[in-house]
This record gives sequence, C-alpha cells and structure tokens, in this order.
Amino acid sequence: MDEIIEQLKQEAEKYFIAVEFRNGHFHTVKACGTWNVWVGSEADDLENQIEYIRFVEENEHTDVYDILTSDNEEDAKNMEIIEEEGGFI
Repeated sequence: MDEIIEQLKQEAEKYFIAVEFRNGHFHTVKACGTWNVWVGSEADDLENQIEYIRFVEENEHTDVYDILTSDNEEDAKNMEIIEEEGGFI
C-alpha cells in the first residue's frame, strides 16, 4: 500500500487519475483536475482518496494493482478513467 500511496503522490498533478483493484473494482480518483470526494472522510483532495482506497482494500479484501493517469481528456476516455461524457466512473 505504501508504494501505491507514493505513486499517487507523484502523479497528483495529473488531471485524470484512476485506480484498479485486483477484485475488479475501478475508481476514478481525479477527473478534469477535480478530486473525487468520498463522504466517509473529512480529509481533502488526495488524502481523502487515500482514505477511500484504504477503506476499499480493507472492506473488499483486495488491493490496488494499477494506477492509470493522463493529462489528456481523450486519452482518459480511451483508458476509461472517465465516462464518455467526462464524468467520474
């Protein structure tokens, strides 16, 4: 998990970020430069998403195996980081 957190911190400036868990759960962390917000945490931005990832890993007994990033909206759509209409997946 620590390695994934470090990778996310390094990629935090990207406009589009998603993580894929081994169990198939897919989560858009950031789209169009806006952080996703998990209501289960009062933390902001990246820290909010790290807490969500930890929550999923613990409750779904899984871990992150891939981080997808892009600075280009079209690429983000092709990588399925965001929906065709541009929203969070």
